[in-house]
Amino acid sequence: MPVPVRRARYAKCSPRENGQYLVRTIGLIGEAAAPRSWSALLMTNVLTPRLRQCLALARDGLTAVQIADALGLSHRTVNQYLSEAYRRLGARNRAQAVSIAIREGEI
Repeated sequence: MPVPVRRARYAKCSPRENGQYLVRTIGLIGEAAAPRSWSALLMTNVLTPRLRQCLALARDGLTAVQIADALGLSHRTVNQYLSEAYRRLGARNRAQAVSIAIREGEI
């Protein structure tokens, strides 16, 4: 039996509200269409290849300076990449970001 689809009330949103918009829209569609893992849905193609590289090296226990040497970058650039990865994954620190990325198959 098909699930009745209601129109979404939130047609436009700012990039900051993207995740919230998605949750509200799916809430309007119905529980049958709700994903099994919200984080998996929101993480679709979240990390760029360079962010994945940095997180993979962080997973191996390298410091920002060591990652920078391995990739031929500045340690400040590496710190910016890692901060962006934390933000995109919703993590508070390196260990949590690596854990989430591994769990979701990003690295």
